[in-house]
Amino acid sequence: MAEPRPGARTVHGTTWDDPYEWLRGTPELDALLDAETLHAEAALAPLDAEVSALVEAAGRELVTSELGFPQRRDGRWWAPAVRPGARYPRLLALRLQGADGARVPSAAEVEEHGEVVVDLDALLGDATVVLGTVQVSPCGRYVAWTQDATGGETFTVRVARVGSQDPAEVRTVADGTAPGVLFDATGDRLLVVGHDDGGRPASVRVHAVAAPEDGTVLLDEPDPTRRVRVELTTSGAFVVLTSASRDAGTCAVLPADDLTGTPRPVPADPGTTTVAHVVVAGADHLLVTTTAPTGQTSWLAPVRDGGPAPRDVWTQVLRSGPEEAVSPPLVLRDHVLVGRRETGRDALHVGTWADGPRLELRPVAPVASVGVRLAVQPEWTDRHVVVQLASYVRRPAAYRVDLDAPDVPPSRVAGPADDADDYVERLEWATAADGTRVPVTLVARRDLAGPAPTYLTGYGAYGAVLGPTYNPMLRHLLDRGVVYAVAHVRGGGELGRAWHTAARGADKTRSFTDLLDCLDHLVAAGTTDPDRVVAAGGSAGGLLVGAALNLAPERFRGAVLDVPFLDPLTSMLDPGQRLTVSDRLEWGDPVADPEAFATIRAYSPYENVPPGARWPAVLVTCRRADQRVGAVEAAKWVQRVRATTTGGPVLLRALAGGHTGSPEWRENVRKLALDHVWAGRLLTAR
Repeated sequence: MAEPRPGARTVHGTTWDDPYEWLRGTPELDALLDAETLHAEAALAPLDAEVSALVEAAGRELVTSELGFPQRRDGRWWAPAVRPGARYPRLLALRLQGADGARVPSAAEVEEHGEVVVDLDALLGDATVVLGTVQVSPCGRYVAWTQDATGGETFTVRVARVGSQDPAEVRTVADGTAPGVLFDATGDRLLVVGHDDGGRPASVRVHAVAAPEDGTVLLDEPDPTRRVRVELTTSGAFVVLTSASRDAGTCAVLPADDLTGTPRPVPADPGTTTVAHVVVAGADHLLVTTTAPTGQTSWLAPVRDGGPAPRDVWTQVLRSGPEEAVSPPLVLRDHVLVGRRETGRDALHVGTWADGPRLELRPVAPVASVGVRLAVQPEWTDRHVVVQLASYVRRPAAYRVDLDAPDVPPSRVAGPADDADDYVERLEWATAADGTRVPVTLVARRDLAGPAPTYLTGYGAYGAVLGPTYNPMLRHLLDRGVVYAVAHVRGGGELGRAWHTAARGADKTRSFTDLLDCLDHLVAAGTTDPDRVVAAGGSAGGLLVGAALNLAPERFRGAVLDVPFLDPLTSMLDPGQRLTVSDRLEWGDPVADPEAFATIRAYSPYENVPPGARWPAVLVTCRRADQRVGAVEAAKWVQRVRATTTGGPVLLRALAGGHTGSPEWRENVRKLALDHVWAGRLLTAR
């Protein structure tokens, strides 16, 4: 336990005490995190054998599924592979078998028969880093990657010749960058996104591979609310430079084979904008898509002099409303792919150009009762795509879709046949207190009879969609008779832009009450045993669960919090933190707006722990180098909970790495296994 110390704070005429803020940035915080972790590891030691068994049974499959299917580019299949005992992957390439690459090889097949393009385990040696992006140049001579030595999400761009295994030949191109890196069309230049002093992606620079020290700036964004990124169109013809906040953004384009010119700005409506290259009736166009609170609109803009023609000659070709969840179009030479979320599932539509010009969309025939998403990133000239089922329990399998006949049922081209007969995934609808219907995804054994123990999770922020991802460890819970439930609360993007805006800023509390209303629905339906519920949330989902605990701690037997955002008031008051300025668009600005201050203070998990409440058992994980949600937030919250409530235990583990995890993939696997075993023991105990 840390010692509480007086910490009076006054904002907008309101004074309150923050007895643990003194820990921030002190050696005492490091000592406290060390002690908390030792205490937690001792308390969790009885789970070691079961955790190790789960890692042995599912760890390798988890890593393989996260790496995904091999990807196709330039006549070869590409796949990363991690050898036993290796810390970092090798990148391998296998020549296509067949003219169109209809058959997708397994990663094991690529590893067995492919050539090693780069062995990062050999090049990185004993270094401990987080890998960002690995890219091979179009000319085939160079490989570039980004690495982060601290987990703080600030990367270094490195480059080597393809096939080299000598660490002495590795060169540094740039420091202080975002994780992405791109080669230009020639392969002789690299495009990198540089961070400013606060860790914000703020500039796009070009570095010659042969002389990386001579970088030139393509874009420099001074607005602290905006972040920049750089992308290549699917055709490879244009570089797209984007500067965007959460709600607004601008784009500019530049021919990818000549980066010496001036980027051409793309005029667009207010909102966030994406740009794609498309050929219509033999002529180059840009497909400009703007997403705003009113919905999403796509315009077709002719290309003139390397950029978009004036706005008055653009043609509107797609439009969706604020309650439709639609992804920006993915453009190929002859087709346009549009992802939609329909009745809680991911669906894919294929568009072709007709006179007008206009886009005619047709849905891809369903594979199963779950949704589909792309499994292999298509190339510009493709007339087919490879999709995979969006499922929590089905092992990844790939299906080939003929874009000229999307209504023909897709054929399986990789992975196992459907092996999830023992499980069921279904969507139900809860009713919130204000009458809004809130979707809830349920996963369980088909033979399970309720009411059953339930692992309830959610996120509900930034318009993010909490969609299904295969997790082999989930079966550990399901086979013990646990229901896995995902509450798609307002604040996320599951039902379009309006679903996001309904629970942000002044309306944020709707996310928290939605979670409890979803739990009410599951109990009333006879699905959930009300005495055996564990809630789980990470990052902003940790705020969701933390706020729900404050509102109704008696509803939960336990909670799993991962890098949780538990002290939003302090974060939003401090513009020196990495995400504060940009994230005020999501949470509100408590410095400038007294109402935003009052709202955040009223729901902040740290500020509102109910004194004297009986608290459930809680397992909290924070990360030492986390630059998004500092470890001090979890430390402060744990101290306050222990000091003001009964029950528990409340355990805190401070692990290495940043917001997205540890540099060591084995540690990430073990951490996930521990979460599942701890929750499973808690849920099935009588």
